[in-house]
Amino acid sequence: MLSLGIDTVRFFVTATSLENFLKSNRLKTQSVIKKEAINQYIDYFYKNEDIHVDIVKIGNIKNISGYILIKQNLNSQNVSKNSKRQKNYKYEVIFAGLKQPTKNIHIGTYEVLNLFVNRFKVSNIDMSFDGINHTEIIHIRNYFDNYISTNTKIKVYKNSLYINNPYGLTDDADFFKRILVYDKYRKEFTNKPHLNNEQLKGWKRLEVTIDIDKKLKDIEISDYVYDVKKMAKNIFSFGKDDEVEDYINVQLNLMTDRRKHSQANKEKLYAKYRNNG
Repeated sequence: MLSLGIDTVRFFVTATSLENFLKSNRLKTQSVIKKEAINQYIDYFYKNEDIHVDIVKIGNIKNISGYILIKQNLNSQNVSKNSKRQKNYKYEVIFAGLKQPTKNIHIGTYEVLNLFVNRFKVSNIDMSFDGINHTEIIHIRNYFDNYISTNTKIKVYKNSLYINNPYGLTDDADFFKRILVYDKYRKEFTNKPHLNNEQLKGWKRLEVTIDIDKKLKDIEISDYVYDVKKMAKNIFSFGKDDEVEDYINVQLNLMTDRRKHSQANKEKLYAKYRNNG
């Protein structure tokens, strides 16, 4: 059950560059209007600060990984203002749901993500670690004393713990925007009793949002992997002899090397985590 991967990749792209890029790669957008009856997967990712959301269908549209989300929101407006431009100068482009143990990720998602990764800087990523811990979320906070300072904001909401602006003496926590721990078992199975899996009771997910602001090929992602694994040990109590499936290595190969796509499609490497999870 122990596994590490990337769940979300975000970019901030200028409106002109994005329009030209989508057109040259024959990617068509569809507008999503807030409060309409929209796809349940898109609706889940519609946030209060979102002003406008477009989508591009790129894979299996039965889950969120089959879409690109293109947003005008408070985040994109702040980035535009920091560039001393009009508030609609940049858009936030999001690839979400890339690590889903109960679902396959269509290779088409990685084919398009590869195009973005090679063309644009990655703004930030959500790196996630899955494991079993039967502690209630409200008590999980006790595992994070080393990541909390006077500037850290903590909130427990339903089955999720949010730690914004985390702090760390020995880790790269200054690159961490947020730490999130939530009850993945309840999220996956509460409304789907027919899919209930007793072996997954206690399934929690640690998700760390990491600032990048570079091309993916220009960062040493192993440094972040080390820090996230170190944090995960506080929650899931695993040792060096315990096997942690680094699904992240499969993902990075698919994101950065197009030669891996035909091999992955043939051997279904992108479904490896589901089959072994």
